[in-house]
Amino acid sequence: MSNKELVFINDRDRAVTTSLSVAESFEKDHSHVLRDIRALMADLSEDFSQSNFGLAEYLDGQGKKRPCFELTRDGFTLLAMGFTGKKALEFKLKYIKAFNYMEAAIRQGYAQDSILIETQQKLIDTQQKYIAVLEKMDQYNNLQREHIEALKTINNLGQDNTTLQKKQSIRNIKRVKPALPLPPLQKPENLMRVMKPFEAVEIYNLYRKGYEIPYLAYVYGRNASSIYRAIQRGAAI
Repeated sequence: MSNKELVFINDRDRAVTTSLSVAESFEKDHSHVLRDIRALMADLSEDFSQSNFGLAEYLDGQGKKRPCFELTRDGFTLLAMGFTGKKALEFKLKYIKAFNYMEAAIRQGYAQDSILIETQQKLIDTQQKYIAVLEKMDQYNNLQREHIEALKTINNLGQDNTTLQKKQSIRNIKRVKPALPLPPLQKPENLMRVMKPFEAVEIYNLYRKGYEIPYLAYVYGRNASSIYRAIQRGAAI
């Protein structure tokens, strides 16, 4: 028999053999093995018996359920102490080897499970950190969008304010044309030159006297914006 046939891992993750396997390996009647196990259990503590001799069932050749026991390494060792002879010793060694093999497999399985659990936990931690980073990025993007919207609002308010000021200036400028003579027209060669400070003062004084910006623009050969800036410049001189 192989190690897996002599010893297996039960549903509680323990390496065990069965009374049937022991009876077959040591060439004993199963009923006698059951008797010996019950005799051992009678002399042992209840805790030890329950931990090392587990009552189970199997199906016989007629398909009927029959009782048997699952034995741990300690349970098997106690039972096999009474088996003597060269052949019995040979099977004892095989069982010990099989128990060693299965218990090593259990330990390896636990180690792999531990590594798997640790790896899964690291993966969960990494995912949580990644989610936290995404949330912070989302918060940053929201703040950035709010900042951009605030800048747009400020810019729009500034444009509205500038437009309002321009409209107010136009309302102030569009007054009744005074009955005053216009200044002489500028010569064509002077229309593209830079306006000198004394001209800005002159335009400012004319504006104060009641001349409208369109007329001043016509006389000086400038656009309305240039005249408007000249008025501001002249006022500051």
